[in-house]
Amino acid sequence: MAKQTGNKPVLTEDANEEEHKPFAVFFKIGEWRHRFTEYQYKTVIAVALNNCIQHRALRLVGYIISETDLVMVLHVNKKYINKFLGFFFEEVRNEISKHASETESFDIGGYNNDDQVRYLYNLSTLFKKYNIHNDYLERLITGRRVELRYDDPHLVRLKQVVNKADFCSAIDYSGGIGPVRVRLWYDNNVGELQ
Repeated sequence: MAKQTGNKPVLTEDANEEEHKPFAVFFKIGEWRHRFTEYQYKTVIAVALNNCIQHRALRLVGYIISETDLVMVLHVNKKYINKFLGFFFEEVRNEISKHASETESFDIGGYNNDDQVRYLYNLSTLFKKYNIHNDYLERLITGRRVELRYDDPHLVRLKQVVNKADFCSAIDYSGGIGPVRVRLWYDNNVGELQ
């Protein structure tokens, strides 16, 4: 359920914990990423996620921000996912605006900086959502083991991607501190915010 705290609505917990099973959401990062360095746009997304965790009560149990994709494993009631995504997109737009005013590398040819920020704020496709499921990736970014009786080249490649990722919850699950605060998920229990 959404409730208002201060000037920002937050998502609250429902009594029915059964509806709060972690599930993954897959996105392709939009063209706006080309206006920033890879580190800058990954930071924009990480800060937006942290803002949603801190101010919007998002329960994130896993994520990976790659060069072109964002995968989030959320522990929220599925009926509120669109509301959360609206909050998240708003936070991304706010962070884009902040970074755009701080960097001179941001340039949409022929527009002044204010017009560029308005253009991005009105851009409806910050991310493109994919309706796919990748159990291997979900398990890897939430610290769960993937064991097969045979070698799977797809799994080997995914492990390499996750192990090299600098914006990934696998860092937290291995004992480190990643750039986004997550709730660790062990044995189907979601723990406290890290």
